[in-house]
Amino acid sequence: MNGGKKALLFFSIAVLAVSGLAAGVAVWKSDGHGDQRSKLNVLDVPDSADPDVLLAWAENVLAGRCMVHQGFTFSVATARDGEAADPYEQLYGTDDVNRARQRGYGISPAFHQATRAMPDPNREYLETLSVQDRARFDTAYFGSESAAIQVASEAGNISVGAEGCLANARSELYGGVAEWAPLDIWATGLDSQVYGVVIAHPKYLASLTTWRSCMAALKFVVSDPGNSRDRVAQLAGSTDLRKAEQFERAIATADAGCNKKANLRGLATDLHKSQAEAVARKDAAKLADYRERRNRAVVLARNLVTELQN
Repeated sequence: MNGGKKALLFFSIAVLAVSGLAAGVAVWKSDGHGDQRSKLNVLDVPDSADPDVLLAWAENVLAGRCMVHQGFTFSVATARDGEAADPYEQLYGTDDVNRARQRGYGISPAFHQATRAMPDPNREYLETLSVQDRARFDTAYFGSESAAIQVASEAGNISVGAEGCLANARSELYGGVAEWAPLDIWATGLDSQVYGVVIAHPKYLASLTTWRSCMAALKFVVSDPGNSRDRVAQLAGSTDLRKAEQFERAIATADAGCNKKANLRGLATDLHKSQAEAVARKDAAKLADYRERRNRAVVLARNLVTELQN
């Protein structure tokens, strides 16, 4: 899930994207795998309790160990995406006026921090390889395209690597890729389905109308809280940090005040939870399997953190 919306609500959804290839600022360290020609550099370990941060990091540590055994050097850092956001807030806005006045949504600082991030150490390493070895690196990590499996989703078929170091890491964490990938893609779509039901609900639409009128009276013409956040993100990418932060705090403060007046977030959150419970009852066994695999993976990831901290 991208675009700043991390819909990890009722279903505790794990992110499928490869996020551990981003660089972090930390001391280079080898975990003991490999030799002088190939080594795994673990730049840091997560200090966050966020399961998605832990799982993305662990996935890449395990994939990195595999890459070392394939003869490559591989570097892993914790993905840093600013302050963890309340997923209900990202969908339905904030009603915390004081926090909005102090820090807005937290988008502008995170954007400018990301633009100043260190170069990806794996990218630098790849630049030292020949064209042939770069191709070998890609194949070793992602597997061959011919071995990918196709998983059906509401958006169409999604291609998922079934071999290579990344697939091996996911198998170690979650069980076989052929079993896990369909579950993960299915679960990832559940909150989107629920969100669609919520924003079409008559009670939500009435509350949203009140919110829009309130925002318009404050000179902010926006369609919904997500549109407010999008406006901030667009400005953060096209102007200086000071101007972006001023606008962000202003629109976020207006959003929070109007949200509180309309009870938009409170109403939408209650609707989301009730709709999610209905979905859970419908596919209880499938959801239980997903949660069991994911919870087991979190335990393995935490054990990996402990291992590399010692």
